[in-house]
Amino acid sequence: MKKLILLFILLGVAFVTPAQEKKRDRIKRKFQQTEEVTSELPPVLVHGRVFNADREILAGASVVVRGTRIGVNTNGEGEYYLKGLPTGAVSIQASYVGYKTKIIDY
Repeated sequence: MKKLILLFILLGVAFVTPAQEKKRDRIKRKFQQTEEVTSELPPVLVHGRVFNADREILAGASVVVRGTRIGVNTNGEGEYYLKGLPTGAVSIQASYVGYKTKIIDY
């Protein structure tokens, strides 16, 4: 029993490593300069058309940006316009009654 306890103590000491301390209360020179980022980005606009497999226009299809409350229905020519999208990658979902829902990463 004593050998088992001693083994656990030795393993605990052997695998515990202390955190690296700051040297002389200084920050490395490469981390001292930072960039300023402006939050004023241009508005993002995405537009397109929704078709079926036979290339027929689907007027009134629902187009939604997943994870947001942004969504529109297509017009008579199957076109949609999405304004005010977040910057970066988004998933756009198009759906229509009687057809499979299509999701595109943009």
